[in-house]
Amino acid sequence: MVFVEYCILNHTMGLLLMFVKTTNFQLEEEISLISKPVALNVEGYPYSRLEDRPFEILNYLLHKLEIEKNAEFRREYAVATLMQGVGERGIDVLLQNSSGECNGAIQCKRYANKIDRPSVAKEIIKFGLHILLSNVKIISDLTQFTYFFSVSNDFSGPALELITDVKNKLRHDPDLDSWIASVIESYTAFNSLKADEVKDALLAILEKLKYKKINSVDLDLLVHRHQTDVVPLFFEVKIVYITDVPDMALDELLGVIYSEIENINDVRCSKIKDIIMRQVEDVLAMIGDIGEEEFKKILCAIKLPFKFIRKFENPRKFKFADNLDFIKHLVVNMSLISLIIPDIKLNSAVGQAINLPNGKIISYIHSSDNREYNSVVLQLLKHFNKENTNLTSIETVIVDNVAAANCLLGQGSAQVNFDYIIPEISNVDIETPQGKEEFSNLREKFNFIYHCAHAFNYNTLESEDQLIQSLKLILCR
Repeated sequence: MVFVEYCILNHTMGLLLMFVKTTNFQLEEEISLISKPVALNVEGYPYSRLEDRPFEILNYLLHKLEIEKNAEFRREYAVATLMQGVGERGIDVLLQNSSGECNGAIQCKRYANKIDRPSVAKEIIKFGLHILLSNVKIISDLTQFTYFFSVSNDFSGPALELITDVKNKLRHDPDLDSWIASVIESYTAFNSLKADEVKDALLAILEKLKYKKINSVDLDLLVHRHQTDVVPLFFEVKIVYITDVPDMALDELLGVIYSEIENINDVRCSKIKDIIMRQVEDVLAMIGDIGEEEFKKILCAIKLPFKFIRKFENPRKFKFADNLDFIKHLVVNMSLISLIIPDIKLNSAVGQAINLPNGKIISYIHSSDNREYNSVVLQLLKHFNKENTNLTSIETVIVDNVAAANCLLGQGSAQVNFDYIIPEISNVDIETPQGKEEFSNLREKFNFIYHCAHAFNYNTLESEDQLIQSLKLILCR
């Protein structure tokens, strides 16, 4: 028998919306049938290898646990309700506040690859059309409603731009009309609608809502927080031990790195390559003087591991052979920096990677996972503060190797969008004095630089002067 839960949406009008809820009995039965993919202890959880319904249940349980155990989240949401898998009106999980008002919804999409912009747009449009078509007032205050979009992998760059700024991006998207028409055509519930007639009313709804993305890194944070409650239900964890395979020696590493950089063949200007190779020789000589043990400490202070929560790489387990691309990237960037800031020195202190001649420090952070590294930067700096690391000498923070979501294509390094990032990583309300105090130093003190493919690519530059000018534009601000 189907259990029906009534959600009070408007006390004055007495309007009720009926959603079909999954009962506890149904939920337990569904969980018992979940096929659990293997999760290795050295990797993230394989959300994309879950089936669609288990991925929805996982999101439901995580947010239900957040309500139970996270006081900040509970101030906003009091009840999480898992919808049945069919006819859910673009909602997999419904969220209500303590007054019984529906003030949030979670839509889950399980993809092996990054979700693209059209898929995100069509899901948002589908949800808006259900609101538009409803005979009752589904949401009492559109401006206080948050649409959570949870994906098993990540958002493509264009998809992320859309979900983080629906108000400004959707209306002006050249594909909007075709998206609306496609959604209407795809669902029998919308047969009575015409795209050109509903467009304005639909946008009026969607532009008032708040949106929050959830990707695999965000899920890792939640799963880590509620590990004992959820992991055994969804994954079969297998422990992989690091073997004592001999690593390459430091002198062998330096030879390999030099050879790989020397054989880079897509540099447009041969003069630039000659200049960089001279600097590479100096950097490699400096690394040789540092020694293997200290250099591994430096690499571990710079490299961000896949699961960055409260841990950094362990120098005792770090292997040169497994990190050649990362080390090559570091050597090239050190060589580029030294072109305009000579006599730089590597530093093994966490968060303090490069010493400058003037006594200042560049904090250098490298991630090879193409994940939400805007959030990672602040997570790490908060970690440094908690560890009482002295940050007074840090003037610049370089985040390396991945493209920022808000990177301005070809227009210099991307900037931190604090208004977007801070709510993503903290329960502190930035509008409160406490929130402003916590992040004011981060906002004002550090010069954040993002080295991404669109911000700076020495391979495509035409001359030595162009290289120096580009480096000064990025580093000397």
